[in-house]
Amino acid sequence: SFRLLIAPTFNLVPQEAYYWLYIQRPALGYFDHPPICSYTIGIFTGLFGDNEFAVRFGMIIYSIGTALFLFLLAKKIFKNNLLAYRTIIFLNLTVFFNIHSIVATPDAPLLFFWSGAMFFFYKALFEKGIYPDWIIAGIFAGFAVYSKYTGALLFVSLFLTLIFLKKWNLLFSPKPYISILVAMLVFSPVIYWNFENNWASFLFQSTHRAQAISGLKL
Repeated sequence: SFRLLIAPTFNLVPQEAYYWLYIQRPALGYFDHPPICSYTIGIFTGLFGDNEFAVRFGMIIYSIGTALFLFLLAKKIFKNNLLAYRTIIFLNLTVFFNIHSIVATPDAPLLFFWSGAMFFFYKALFEKGIYPDWIIAGIFAGFAVYSKYTGALLFVSLFLTLIFLKKWNLLFSPKPYISILVAMLVFSPVIYWNFENNWASFLFQSTHRAQAISGLKL
């Protein structure tokens, strides 16, 4: 409720205006980041008009979803409601989470879809391991990458988990690879946009970023 009250009280920061400008020219992808944040802004400004509250409302919804998935995941891990509630309290005490629960950036949808992917990957790894869990996890992971390219690190984490837990049977099972395929299908519009635009966004976020980092001096 506090976030709903504070959302309309200050002007858009430059990043929010930037992502609002994206959706004025709807596209499958954009130069800097994938489009989920801008799509979300487009949905709610379409409903509520071009104002600060509408730009930020989707981020508040994402933050609620992130907290819910983290609660459910913590409950599965700890088998304890109190520890699950404490997990949510600590989440909401972090500066980063609070900022991106209001200010419209790609991090809000990234956190939501990442936490959803973790929940279903956990079910797939430690419970029945049925195909629907792997598929749903792949859908969430695909939307995480669709929100911000760093979402791809979910699959790095997945395979490191399989290796460290010595789940060799899953490394040679089709299940995690089906999950990757589903994620790629979800993410495919951005791949197509990059193909049509000389891989502009992929290059900017990879080689160009790496060159900027390598140029930093102590």
